[in-house]
Amino acid sequence: ETGYLFGLQYTSPFIKSNSLSYFLRTGLNYNKIEIKNSNGKTISDSGHGIGWQACMGIIYNIINNWSLQPTAKYTSSARDFNIENKITNGQLSYFSLCLGISKTF
Repeated sequence: ETGYLFGLQYTSPFIKSNSLSYFLRTGLNYNKIEIKNSNGKTISDSGHGIGWQACMGIIYNIINNWSLQPTAKYTSSARDFNIENKITNGQLSYFSLCLGISKTF
């Protein structure tokens, strides 16, 4: 899966904290999904389409505009795939936990 996310994000500090805040994010994703065989060869490509994502996380400011961002997100996309000349509808819905590092400029 590769693509882009377009949406809204709300960020707010926790009460009485300069280094800790939380965020909520939701939006549409524009992505494509590739199915590969065990050798890594692409056997089907869905082309780009629309899905959606909801996300929440914490921003912990470490030092000098660097921060850690543990995140939980749910993503959903549906696509049609042509596998061996048979059209198959694929529903990709998943929950993921992520840990990001960011720098603010």
